Amino acid sequence: MKSYIFKLIFVCTIIAIMSIACSNDDDEPGQQVRLDNAEQLTFCQNGESAQNPAFSPDGKYILFTRFKNGYNEPPSELVKININTKEETVIIPAQNDVEHISVPGSSWINGKICWSSDLAGQSNEIYTANDDGTEIRQITNHPESAGYYIEPVFNPLDTSKIVFEFGSSDASPHQIALVELDKNNKVTILTNDSHFDDRLPNWSYDGQKILFQRASAGAENWQIHIAEIDFTGIDPTLKEVTKINQPSSPNTDNSWYYNNNYILSSTKYNSVMPNIFALPVNIGNPIRISNTNTNEDGAPSCSPDGKQIAFETHFGEEEEYPSEIWIIKIPNSLK
Repeated sequence: MKSYIFKLIFVCTIIAIMSIACSNDDDEPGQQVRLDNAEQLTFCQNGESAQNPAFSPDGKYILFTRFKNGYNEPPSELVKININTKEETVIIPAQNDVEHISVPGSSWINGKICWSSDLAGQSNEIYTANDDGTEIRQITNHPESAGYYIEPVFNPLDTSKIVFEFGSSDASPHQIALVELDKNNKVTILTNDSHFDDRLPNWSYDGQKILFQRASAGAENWQIHIAEIDFTGIDPTLKEVTKINQPSSPNTDNSWYYNNNYILSSTKYNSVMPNIFALPVNIGNPIRISNTNTNEDGAPSCSPDGKQIAFETHFGEEEEYPSEIWIIKIPNSLK
């Protein structure tokens, strides 16, 4: 009898252990906990991932990239969502394994959107279209062997000027470049120092400066730099390149706050996970925008009136879980 009881206890213990193991399947995200007043906008299905939000000029919609097979996994499409009704409209549909990727910041200006895509079948190029998906134009055209053009944003005051990121591979240093639509789509490389890796440019709301994140070649010590573009010479050049004061932790996924006095960034400053902070361009302390200890918040973008910030978030700090678009009201300390 005692032997039977011991066997029964042993079997029940094994079942309990297996149950716990199954409930912690690595393929499923853990519990996501937010400590702020952010509101979820997108609700993807079947492993899709919503990323890279950007507000419409009137602040009523958000443009985002939806990857169909998971985080950064093509194919992808460009979608706009009505902030109030949550109604979604596909602007640039997904097809085959094609990448259509927009970015936060000024990628939707004056009825036009810009994005990068390998639609032409080779390297990623810069594209523009009306914000209803009509009049699609391939702006750049270069050989695949020369690298790829990604992360484009308009000058908010002049949509004939687009800055973007140029890279020959993910591992090699990248550069910041400019394409001028009013000059026969002329492309100019703006940063070309092999000691630095320069990525993710974004234009200030007044069209006067760009920001980009810079690291030492082969490192991950990303820091935010700002500069003006000088158009007085034969070729445009950067002038007054300045690194802003910021936390020592890497600062990525950067875009401008609407008054150009702050830069929105994903950083671990005083936080367990990368959260959204507003970093002062001149003097002052970082201001926390989002707050979670379970999720990585990234790709922030500011509404035209400065009252809301949209961002993407996914469980954990690795890119193994799909992301959703959330929106949050700015804190009083930033008003």
